[in-house]
Amino acid sequence: SITGSVGKTTTKDLVYAVIAEKYKTHKTPNNFNNDIGVPLTVFGIEKEHEAAVIEMGMNHFGEISYLAGIVKPDVAIITNIGMSHIENLGSQEGIFKAKMEITENFTDANTLIVNGDDKFLGNISDTPYKLVKFGMSDTNDVYAKDIENKGLSGMDFTVVHPDGEFRCSLKQPGEHNIYNALAAVCAGLNMGLAE
Repeated sequence: SITGSVGKTTTKDLVYAVIAEKYKTHKTPNNFNNDIGVPLTVFGIEKEHEAAVIEMGMNHFGEISYLAGIVKPDVAIITNIGMSHIENLGSQEGIFKAKMEITENFTDANTLIVNGDDKFLGNISDTPYKLVKFGMSDTNDVYAKDIENKGLSGMDFTVVHPDGEFRCSLKQPGEHNIYNALAAVCAGLNMGLAE
């Protein structure tokens, strides 16, 4: 499951592209990420599906908790903590707290993948579940280096992960899309996909 202030839909599509390389995968159509769209997505899962990539949006406390109760994700991704819906949640700290509802039922069998460069998500530590951080800094578990901006043609960069590194070419322009791609790489590595 994927949540975050921005980048949810792009990250969902990139995660799907990675996971679908190995598994029969279902994903949230468009951005059906609310209390109606998420159950509709779950109802679309067929017995031949081996994985599902589900986007979760929210604008009030309790919504991610409710959606996570329906989905029961094995792996969750939080893209970032921004300013979206701050009028309902009071502060970025409130947004962070609401997004972290996705882990309420997590155990050591679950994985949380977060943007380690985010000032809130980067400070998560000592969790009862597996935590994987991605970003541009080499302090993250998975990070990008040697970034080559090709303008509207996209970005090339090297992905460094615990077992090695590989070169990646992204068609979407903008450094923010590297973060989305890194989240997808983390999801793929977590599910046993090689480079």
